[in-house]
Amino acid sequence: HRANLIQKRADRFGIQLEKIVGISSKLISLDDPPVPILDVPDNNWVTTGQVAVLKTYMDVWKDAWAKGYHRTGIFEDDVFLSDEMGEHLTDVFQNIEAAAVTHGKPWSMVLFRRI
Repeated sequence: HRANLIQKRADRFGIQLEKIVGISSKLISLDDPPVPILDVPDNNWVTTGQVAVLKTYMDVWKDAWAKGYHRTGIFEDDVFLSDEMGEHLTDVFQNIEAAAVTHGKPWSMVLFRRI
């Protein structure tokens, strides 16, 4: 089961996971979206799925802020935490902390994606 594998790898890398159930795109209306949809470039579009993901992420960040979490990451359910990734996460987090101090910012956001 993928969730068990993800949990085992997260445990090995010292990552505490909390499962979040995202907002269903079926609950989103583009006529009355839960977040503003602004500045969509010509020849582009916004889907209910994109809005649902954005709203879910915003809710996660607000919850993390309210709980005073120092670090929060969002991993999609299809994430694969390889051993190599785990080895680099400590360095990534240390660089984020150093940059936050250097730039006087209370938080940073890093997007990991497969290219």
